[in-house]
Amino acid sequence: MKNPFYYQGDAPAEFCYDRLTEMKRLRSAADNGQRIRIRGDRRIGKTTLVNQAISKGRLLIKVDFGAVRTLDLANERIAIALKKATETRSLFSKMRVMLNAVDEIKLGPMTIKGARRTSSTESSLSHLLEVVGEMAKRRRVAVFFDEIQDLMDVDGSESYLWELRGITQSQHNVPYIFAGSNRHMMRRMFDDSKAPFFKQTYDFELAPIEESRFVGWIVKRFAATGKAADPEIFEHVYRICRGVAGDVQCVAYHIWESEQEGERALTDALRRVIGPKRGGYQSIHASLKKSLKLMVKALAVMGGKEPTGKRVVGSVGLSGGTARAALKGLEKRGLVFDSGNGYVFDDPFFRLWLMALDPMETQRMYPESEDWPVVSQLVWD
Repeated sequence: MKNPFYYQGDAPAEFCYDRLTEMKRLRSAADNGQRIRIRGDRRIGKTTLVNQAISKGRLLIKVDFGAVRTLDLANERIAIALKKATETRSLFSKMRVMLNAVDEIKLGPMTIKGARRTSSTESSLSHLLEVVGEMAKRRRVAVFFDEIQDLMDVDGSESYLWELRGITQSQHNVPYIFAGSNRHMMRRMFDDSKAPFFKQTYDFELAPIEESRFVGWIVKRFAATGKAADPEIFEHVYRICRGVAGDVQCVAYHIWESEQEGERALTDALRRVIGPKRGGYQSIHASLKKSLKLMVKALAVMGGKEPTGKRVVGSVGLSGGTARAALKGLEKRGLVFDSGNGYVFDDPFFRLWLMALDPMETQRMYPESEDWPVVSQLVWD
């Protein structure tokens, strides 16, 4: 029997909860030619939503700027995305324009030399997006820039982003969609009054699926494969993951695979999820100075609604000023972010790993935590 849950990367439609309302809103914004910024937690389903909502009836050009280190590489990503999105019958007529914008394009074992040698990076960008404009004259097109925030730390990115803003403003019939997984960096890019895209986008917030509906959907998925699921277990999973769809599905996947039942199945699933990540978590933790280690432990155990309150900082012996500085340090590293309702972890499984480092200390700090029974069983050989 095939596992009914999927959590690695962009999920196929059959594994997704139908976000019909959100898809309708996103399509409407695209149809009106908006530049759209999608807000939402990492793994909440931003890319999946764009694929499902926009690719029907439009040619969707998807550019992933993740881990881009140079502007030339950014242009290469755009060129390759254009190639992938272009129909075979018209590919070669567009390749000439693309190759004028880059030094070369690497396609597997093959390297295609480009013509750019003396033109600026910005003019290269304009050549590439000129292709988009030409395509849009013949059919409906949309461009999706994923992990756009990674451009922020590239040398020369300020002028590049101003150029990008100008081009996207001029192409009124092409919706440009921006998304990223680092909230701190995305705020710098879109909310800073000096940033190129300040007040330039339609903000689209992708919130978690409502708990009872999502839990009900999961229980039905289990039942469809002949397995029973305790709704209370998945209500707990939902709270652990703060409703982030990718993380909830990850735990559901491993519970479905487990031979245990009830809370034991949940513990078994969390061991499977956290176990392979332990080395990375240990490296992150080891890189933190003492005040950040104390603060991140306090947030993990006691929550972040009042992160600099007496109860939280007093539990780990930090002063108010040191706690505030530590909180900013953790946010800058992308470990936590301000959700508007307190500080929360970008990775909920890192939080559980922190709690399990010293489960007795965790119980002492916050004995009423609903996660304590699970955390106390998270032991590895």
